Amino acid sequence: MKKVYLALAALSLSATVASAQAYIGETEYATLQDAVAAAADGAVIEIAGTVNTANTDNTRLGFGKNLTIKGRGDNAVLQLPDKFKKGTVALLHNTNHTVTFENLTFDGRGYEREKSFIEAKSGNGTLNLTDVTVINSKMIAAQRLLDTTGSGAKAVFTNLVIKDCEFLEGLYPIRVGGNKLTFKGNCEIQEGVNFEPGETKPLYYITVEGLTNTTPIAINFDSANTKYTQGGVIVKGCSDPSKFKSLVKGYAFEADGDNLKIAEASTTGIEGVEADENAPVEYYNLQGVRVANPENGIFIRRQGAKVEKVYVK
Repeated sequence: MKKVYLALAALSLSATVASAQAYIGETEYATLQDAVAAAADGAVIEIAGTVNTANTDNTRLGFGKNLTIKGRGDNAVLQLPDKFKKGTVALLHNTNHTVTFENLTFDGRGYEREKSFIEAKSGNGTLNLTDVTVINSKMIAAQRLLDTTGSGAKAVFTNLVIKDCEFLEGLYPIRVGGNKLTFKGNCEIQEGVNFEPGETKPLYYITVEGLTNTTPIAINFDSANTKYTQGGVIVKGCSDPSKFKSLVKGYAFEADGDNLKIAEASTTGIEGVEADENAPVEYYNLQGVRVANPENGIFIRRQGAKVEKVYVK
């Protein structure tokens, strides 16, 4: 059995005085789930070695307290338990708390998964992933690895790496809906990000602070959703188009002051029209999954740079 080390800190703050008393105890827990249950609000849970996230295969590990879960040393791994298929490692719903994962590797162990790995949606909480690497996750359902579609909870990803994972076609590891996601540092995201703001509020975007990645972060989007942004601005705080790339044919990122907006890629008159007319037609369902033979419903039809919703009998 590996150890989870729990460090508890009690802080007292005022306008003029900041004092701290800390008691650091070394207690053995079987899983992260056990450590979270035992931790007080504001605790720091330190992971040493390889530790299971939970003791069952379908736990949805919610956080009703402020916590920091960090690796002790360079070899800290949170791994899924045997046949962990439906569980969610971190769940921020209807909470105002801040949860931080730091200096850790999440190992999905290649198990087939039907639920998001981490969700930060409703409420006013904040999810921080700092120096976190996610590997060996195999998604077999229309879910994302990291789901941040809600308009409430914030997510800040600093030096986040996602690699060696598998996803359904057209579904990318990160889904962002509201304007609550921030990328910082060197973020290397396998395949890309689904930008899905929906149709309820205007001015959606992704925030960037000091992004240093050398591999561009790919973004997939429905071109119709750009009307829910300000002048097509999807990325705020970055004016370097090389940091991002469009996964939608016929569209590219270009600088707009200190931001990046989506614009139609340059074409030359009739050549561009002919290219679209001769381009293969692709259909996707409303969850973004490609459909080979669409029938009896509403689908997204893409041909070249043209994207539209159609009803197929």
